[in-house]
Amino acid sequence: TSGHATRNSEVLGNHYYTTWSAVGIAGLAFKNEASCAATWSQEARNKLGQTFHSKHATDGFPHEGIGYARKYEHVFLYYDALRRVEGIDNFNHAWFRNFSLIRIYGNVPTEKTESVHYGDSGQVARGFGPLYLLYKLANEYHDGYTQTFANKILVERDPRDAGHFSTFLWYDPSLDERPFSELPLSHYWPNDEAVILRAGWNNDDLVFFLKTGPQGGHKQINDG
Repeated sequence: TSGHATRNSEVLGNHYYTTWSAVGIAGLAFKNEASCAATWSQEARNKLGQTFHSKHATDGFPHEGIGYARKYEHVFLYYDALRRVEGIDNFNHAWFRNFSLIRIYGNVPTEKTESVHYGDSGQVARGFGPLYLLYKLANEYHDGYTQTFANKILVERDPRDAGHFSTFLWYDPSLDERPFSELPLSHYWPNDEAVILRAGWNNDDLVFFLKTGPQGGHKQINDG
């Protein structure tokens, strides 16, 4: 955690926000026990604010690949704890609100938990990452489409994710599912110049994905 990240690639990289999320959680955990704990949490807020509220665009597109979306688990845990302990809400950024769209649209019909590949996804594009991230997004934004997708993944894949403690924190059984048929059959992420076109939502429907934007998206380049 020493030094200063000078390149956008560092600020937007998963090692950066994973590390600072851990520092932030430690700051909250030792709030009443260590005099430096408040500094840890404040510095984590500053660093993560640089990543998610300054460098990220609002379209929710994870530039490293869908498989790397599981790394945001640490950020979600810290931001959730930050709101519980300090009353500070960092989930109000549109990037988080739109985060699940790439997973819903990018699901490849012929594979139950496979996603479109880009960036550094590789085989880790299987699944969204931990199931509870989807439930957190659904719960946080009262998003019935994400709830539908999370429940679908729970049925179709190994259900061991359901036993994670965060699932019990973030799953809202009262949230109604909404059908994907209500959604448009295409979605465009302007910051990364990425588009997904779907013939439909059935398992035999065609999915087309194209990404032509720069690594990290236009915002981090334009902001310098």
